[in-house]
Amino acid sequence: MRLTSAVLAGALLLGVSAEDTEVLRTSTGPIQGKVLEFEGKKVEAYLGIPYAKPPLGDLRFRKTVPVEAWAELKATKDFSKPCVQATYIHGQNVSVDYSDSSEDCLTINVWKPAGGSAKKAVIVYIYGGAFQFGDSSLFYNDGLPFSALNDVLFVSFNYRVGVFGFLSTHHSDAPGNEGFYDQLMALKWIKQNVEVFGGDPEAITLFGQSSGAFSVGLHMYSPLSKGLFKRVVFESGTALSLITFQMKNEISRFHTLIGLTNCSYGIYSESKYNETMECIRKAEAKSIIEGVSHLGHLADMFLPIYNDDFIPVHPLMPEEVKALNGDEVFMGTVTDEGTMFINYPLQNLLAQGDIAKTQYKIVPSSIYPRLFDAPWGAIYHNFDQYFENSIDSYPEETTYNLIGQTYGDAVFTCPTNLFGQFLAKRKRSVYRYQYTHKSSLKLWPDWMGVVHTTDLPFMIGSMLTHEANLAEPRYNNTPEWFRKHKFTDEEIKFSKQLVKTLGDFVKTGKPSVPESTADWPVYTEKSQEYVNLAPNNFTRSSDGPKKDKCELWRPYLIRKKESLTSTTSTTKKPSVGFGPIKKAPPKPTKKSKGTSKTNYRKRVENRYKNGALPIQSNSVLYILVSVFLLIKAGLC
Repeated sequence: MRLTSAVLAGALLLGVSAEDTEVLRTSTGPIQGKVLEFEGKKVEAYLGIPYAKPPLGDLRFRKTVPVEAWAELKATKDFSKPCVQATYIHGQNVSVDYSDSSEDCLTINVWKPAGGSAKKAVIVYIYGGAFQFGDSSLFYNDGLPFSALNDVLFVSFNYRVGVFGFLSTHHSDAPGNEGFYDQLMALKWIKQNVEVFGGDPEAITLFGQSSGAFSVGLHMYSPLSKGLFKRVVFESGTALSLITFQMKNEISRFHTLIGLTNCSYGIYSESKYNETMECIRKAEAKSIIEGVSHLGHLADMFLPIYNDDFIPVHPLMPEEVKALNGDEVFMGTVTDEGTMFINYPLQNLLAQGDIAKTQYKIVPSSIYPRLFDAPWGAIYHNFDQYFENSIDSYPEETTYNLIGQTYGDAVFTCPTNLFGQFLAKRKRSVYRYQYTHKSSLKLWPDWMGVVHTTDLPFMIGSMLTHEANLAEPRYNNTPEWFRKHKFTDEEIKFSKQLVKTLGDFVKTGKPSVPESTADWPVYTEKSQEYVNLAPNNFTRSSDGPKKDKCELWRPYLIRKKESLTSTTSTTKKPSVGFGPIKKAPPKPTKKSKGTSKTNYRKRVENRYKNGALPIQSNSVLYILVSVFLLIKAGLC
């Protein structure tokens, strides 16, 4: 590769040591990384490559702007700072400090196996974090082992999260979905430059975990992402998982933000919009994060919108998507997806005393309708199906886990099943797994089971570099037992098997079954077969997982056009939150004196299946306790 005199001069200035890579010339400028090694295999790492202008000052809250090209050699040997965000809770007594995060964060990382002349397959990873947290340099997002063990390129990038990534004012200078436009810009840069790193631009797999998987689903929908990837991997989430982000009012959040930054100038009006936006663009990023963090649970979340250029359809209406991106699909979930998300609300509930402890059903049934934008009665009916006996007859921790199952099924397991069936119907090759291994690294109480995100370090192999990555100074505030944890030999073997399974999918479009010569079953509308993943236990199952429960959630995950509404805005094409029109529930009828308990229950079920509230003998107490707890949780 020919280098300009400026590049050569830069190379001499930096000094080329045994740890330096060759100089690569990308479409935006020359870069040089460092050589790493994993189990005797050398991997070149190019970290912190800018792909967009830092969204500072006037660029804050705007769509992504391409980075300006540079002529001098840029050293890309270290991660950039993470995008600005609050402290991240990774487990009980384990948190990651983000006080050093920054708005100057829009960078890409590439791990490239050293040597070889043939073009290599590429996996591009999008991190999760409920669109509020996350960064590509986090210890469990390490791409080194995956690249080394599979001989593929592993690529990751930062994108804006929280208020900086998803504020929407319904104006063109703060349209919302800024984080998605970051992702889109990164994917375009990767597509354009991956050949420079020895990658195949026609063999790119887009892989997301949690909200990163939600993002992958939206890239399948988006006409703007056409041609940017060939295959997709959904780990704990799909586009249908956006059912959980429907309790939104982006304009209300905007008004809250301008109050937090002292930019309201009295009573806000549209005539003061430009002045207000100029003010909040000058506010200190850390002060914005600190102010937002005091708003309370859920109220501090800035979330995706739809009906813009990136997401032209409602995410829960996949049938409206005219052309899907991506061909082969690998998707899966863990056994207990929901327990993490109900843990802290549950602790708040238990702290209210004995009366609150008896209201396990009614409280989630009060919160879920707002999260899922579904009738209270229908949600209560679904919730009731998880408890075969009186709820009081279960051990407490079993009850907690069952409550977690309701959320996990609605947001992760069933969106994965139903989206897989939809994709199969649209002639995509779909493969499904269920991860069932409880890690030896104990981050959560035992009742929570196989917790959300447990599978990620095993699937990409970052558990193999766990201790080395946590030796970095940014993790000094985490407990030593966490930083020094030793995974078992069985787990190390298991992780390497899963890395190969995922790697084979990236290279061929078909995952391989560990310890077997059999083909992975294809997941279809009629045959919903999947593979269970646990050490020394790779078994094939059918009908699901949790097929019966998913039929309960189907009406709220796959929606029809006539059930949706749009809000108005000042823009020509309004961007709106997710959610259908809800009819007011019918008034409950009085119980006849001679009605048996069994018939009464059937009549009640028939009513709340159609949207009515469930009748309880102590309904006033239920409602009072529910409202009290919702207020305590910051939801009312």
